[in-house]
Amino acid sequence: MDGYTYGVVEIGDQCWFAENLRTTTYLNGDAIPAGLTDGEWMSTTSGATAVYGENGSFCDNFSPVFSACDETQSLQEHGRLYNWYSVNDARNLCPSGWHVPTDGEWTDLKDYITAQGFSGSQGTALKSTSGWYDGGNGTDDFGFSALPAGRRANDSGHFNNAGRNARFWSSSPAGGGRSWKYKLNHDVAGLDSSDGPMSGGLSVRCLRDAE
Repeated sequence: MDGYTYGVVEIGDQCWFAENLRTTTYLNGDAIPAGLTDGEWMSTTSGATAVYGENGSFCDNFSPVFSACDETQSLQEHGRLYNWYSVNDARNLCPSGWHVPTDGEWTDLKDYITAQGFSGSQGTALKSTSGWYDGGNGTDDFGFSALPAGRRANDSGHFNNAGRNARFWSSSPAGGGRSWKYKLNHDVAGLDSSDGPMSGGLSVRCLRDAE
């Protein structure tokens, strides 16, 4: 999609992207707005995408293996970040036959991993074996290879926590201008879910449509 070929992995009866989405266009070819200033990022209610560290915005770098605030390196390693408005756009972020997973589909993934003997350590089983801050690497038992791409903050437009956490959108709204998301931390073994502001910039993994 968009000139890039993604690795995929089968986990239980689900087939996931094995890396973060990095497209700059919707499925129909329309460009996703990019290059937003901090103020534009905070205020937009339309779809938008960013590369961690772009445009000279404030940027944290906790990656032990590369400079996450270098947008060229960040794009290569971690893909792009998207607000939830792009996730919810009818033009679709994911390739044909794929979609951004619902909260229920993320729960199915977590339940499957739990059933394989990883109760309380689902995050460790999903995290990549390198790239995490302060020895927080995972065991990547299922090939999901989650990388700590950080986020673009909804309340400042700043780039935070690359190296320390990974945050992934679901397509499920939670009400009150918020949506369900899933988070992996360098210092937490589990896989956490919570609702977050739709204007935050998070990573996206695509899931194959059910047959």
